[in-house]
Amino acid sequence: MTRPQAHDFDHAWREDGPHHKLLEFQARQTLSAAECLRLYPDDDRLKEAVHHGLRGLREVMWDPDAGGWYHLTDRSGRPLEAHTKHIHGFAYAIQACAAVYAVIGDPDALAHAQEGFAWMERHARDREHGGYFGFLTRQGEVIRTAAQSPWPGERDTINTEFGLKDLNVHSDLVETFVYLFRVWPDATVKARLEEIVDIAANRMVVAATGAMHFFVTPDWQPIPQLARAGYQCHNAFRILMASELVGDVEHLRRMARRIVDHCLRYMSDEEVGGFFYAAPGSGPEWLGGRDLRVKTKDWWVQIEALKVLCKNANPKESSHGFDLIRRQRNDDGG
Repeated sequence: MTRPQAHDFDHAWREDGPHHKLLEFQARQTLSAAECLRLYPDDDRLKEAVHHGLRGLREVMWDPDAGGWYHLTDRSGRPLEAHTKHIHGFAYAIQACAAVYAVIGDPDALAHAQEGFAWMERHARDREHGGYFGFLTRQGEVIRTAAQSPWPGERDTINTEFGLKDLNVHSDLVETFVYLFRVWPDATVKARLEEIVDIAANRMVVAATGAMHFFVTPDWQPIPQLARAGYQCHNAFRILMASELVGDVEHLRRMARRIVDHCLRYMSDEEVGGFFYAAPGSGPEWLGGRDLRVKTKDWWVQIEALKVLCKNANPKESSHGFDLIRRQRNDDGG
């Protein structure tokens, strides 16, 4: 089943579509407003955006009966996707609430981040193998099979097969716990940050090559898949963020560098710059006369690559992603 689009504007920013409200986007726009307000603290428009975004998370996306955030609602706030909840959205919602608290000091923002974290810990945490299950019912029951799911099909609402864990959720949680620990240095949050960094820097990475698994079984056995440049780059960036708070700094930096090196080796377009969407975890890139790389270039992949290359402070490599972004912007007319 195809999820409705959550970005319903045309190329000229005219409204076009139902404007469903995806938790991830509600949270990320709130987070962006908070980060911008940190840089421009006197901007009243940003202040209003921060308060507006937080109200949306607390009063519209939050389930007042069973707790937790809905993954998707319609424009009026009616829950969609069979009232299911997904930790992918939780990761951004907790992060946004923590960022709002950091910039405006609203105690309700911190309390809401803590409430979301507690719900996730209570319902989604894998107490046997560590990490988190992603897809849950309204009441917080983990959905492991199609038979348990009120949502039709064989995959959840972010296209992960039932019963698997993925890099998408766990990489996002690295940044979530960094933001949360900065404003709430709780012992449990620190323990979860240490665990999730180990997952992102060790369990999900092939140490010899830097390739990252995208899907794994609950006990962290990898499912063969193509490596994906955008996810690898933002994961490396987040590992570097976390290294400022927990873990062996030198080891984490080496692993981040190895992950980025893999992207440069297998997913870098040496002819015109930028990064392909995905490629095999190792050579060969060609098999049976066919190129195994997914050679599309999504804008967000280039942004994630640019972020981590800049953080690595290598001007030559940073320009690799920036050149493509600049050319795309010029071609699009801004």
